Formats: sequence, structure tokens, C-alpha cells
Amino acid sequence: MKKFKGMTRLDDIFVLMKNKGMEVDTTDFDKGDDWCFFKGAWNHLPLTIAYNTANGRFVVYNGFTGKQMATESSENLENEEWYSELLNTFYVAWWKRVY
Repeated sequence: MKKFKGMTRLDDIFVLMKNKGMEVDTTDFDKGDDWCFFKGAWNHLPLTIAYNTANGRFVVYNGFTGKQMATESSENLENEEWYSELLNTFYVAWWKRVY
């Protein structure tokens, strides 16, 4: 499994998600809940993503059917570009390659 050293700052996640065309829903978070939601087309996949701001866990749902597709522990999806980009959005890489 890919290693990360921590979570991306929440404000940075919001910016990254908006830049990817995702709708950022902080309604519950603004009321004191730990969850925020992202909805839209992520790499051309219609997704709804529930993200826990306290512990960094997330659940990805199919935007059409509502069926759960992935979590932060879905090792079988690590080679999928959309999933890898999602991990890199929510987490800070353990190391960066310098050229």
C-alpha cells in the first residue's frame, strides 16, 4: 500500500477539489460535523465522496447509483489513476522524487 505522512490541509483539499470541477459541500461540517462531501465528475467518473476531516478517512460512491466503490483502504484500486489522484489529494506523500 502506498505510504503517506499525513493529511493535506483541509483548505488545500477544498481548492484542489474545486480546481478538479468538484462541488464542495460543507453543510454538515459547518454545523460541527466531521464530514464534508465532494460531488461531480472526477476523471470523468461521476462520484460522490464523503471525507472525514478528523481522521482523513473517505468513502467513494458512484454518483449515479449511490453504490460504494472505494475507501481509503482500497488497495486493489491503487493502480487506477482516479484513485491514485484521490489519495494524492487527501494525503501528503511520504516522499517526493526530486529531479
